[in-house]
Parts: sequence; structure tokens; C-alpha cells
Amino acid sequence: MAVSIKPSDAKPYYDPKEFVVPAGDDKGHSTRMQFRCNPSYARRIDDVTSARRFPYKTCSDLLRHALHRHLEYLAELEPTIPLDMPRLELVNKIINERRAKMEFTTSLDGLSEAVNDYLKTGARKQAADLIREVLAEVERMVLDHWAGWCRQEVLRRFVYLLDGPV
Repeated sequence: MAVSIKPSDAKPYYDPKEFVVPAGDDKGHSTRMQFRCNPSYARRIDDVTSARRFPYKTCSDLLRHALHRHLEYLAELEPTIPLDMPRLELVNKIINERRAKMEFTTSLDGLSEAVNDYLKTGARKQAADLIREVLAEVERMVLDHWAGWCRQEVLRRFVYLLDGPV
């Protein structure tokens, strides 16, 4: 089931990508952190992650974002502390871009395999239906560079299966 990550009408628009803070650095290194908190906080975090209104799949996703936002806040309060938030943000952006491209590339490879399986068994209509479903899902995405690239790649690879303009 596809989950839409869009703000309610009462809230200002926010970009879901701004909520994604990678678990590791650009070399894949990460550090485990643990702390104790009031159980009410844990329940609130569960409420937020289970609501699927934000791109948090786990408690850790939310806590990484909260930590990042709080460090930005502290850097504003005390600019003399060398937190170098612009560097962290740049590294996070690069990691997120690499991850997005890799996810789309992996998905396209899986799509090619599924289409080829249909075609090997003579199920051209099912292959075309699958392409149409994928394109419809891509259209529902928050359109960023990689979503646009994915749409172009699907069309480049499989336009021969589609009837008429897309």
C-alpha cells in the first residue's frame, strides 16, 4: 500500500525529504546511541511513526531528525561552538541523493525482470498493464529529480509496450 506523505490542509507545506537524516556518514560508518526517557515520549514517537504522516519508518528515523534539528538550534544560540552544520547537511544531502538513485535503479532492474518474465510467457498485456501501473505510481510521487529520471527511464525502456501517448 502506497503511503502519501503530504501535510494536512491546515498545515503549511513541508518537504518530506527534509525529515530524512541518514543513519551513517558518506563512508557508511555509524554510531549507536542509547538513552533513557519518560515512557510517554516513546508512546508519542510510536504515534507519529505509525500515523505515517511523516517519512519516519522507525523511532530512530525520528530521533536522528530531532537531533539534527536541535543541533541546528544550538548552533544558532551559540555560533561560537564549531558544530559545522552546513557540512553535515551537505554530507546528508549527498547520501540521500545516492540512496534515492540506488533505490530507483534497483526498482527499475526489478521492473525489467518482471516485464521480461511476462513477455517470455507471452503475457504482453500484463507487461503493459504493469508499466502503466508503475507510471501512475511515479506520477503520485513528490516529483523530484530522481522521480522524473525514473519516469523517463521507464518510458525509454518500455514505451514499445504502451499504446498511444504517455
